[in-house]
Amino acid sequence: MGTKKIPKNPGLSGDITLKTALQRWAFVVFLAIFWSSLSQATLAADPTFVGVLAYAVDDSAAQRLGLSDEVRQRLLKLIDQRESDALGIVLKIKDLPPAE
Repeated sequence: MGTKKIPKNPGLSGDITLKTALQRWAFVVFLAIFWSSLSQATLAADPTFVGVLAYAVDDSAAQRLGLSDEVRQRLLKLIDQRESDALGIVLKIKDLPPAE
């Protein structure tokens, strides 16, 4: 499967393997989802990357916890940093060969 060639297209610089094409497509889809979620960063953080902090900055949870605006802003900054770190890791490993 990894050696099957996709025919040349006028817009591409050369032949690419099916595996490479699928990797690029998956990466583009990931980036699209990630960037669309950035617009909602203050509305919903991803618990996968930030754990319970995602719930702490939720409006109702922040009110129940009595978090000040300053504390919420600091937590949001930490959440943004963690999610950026996660994206950095994904970008570093995207071209690694799959584990066998």
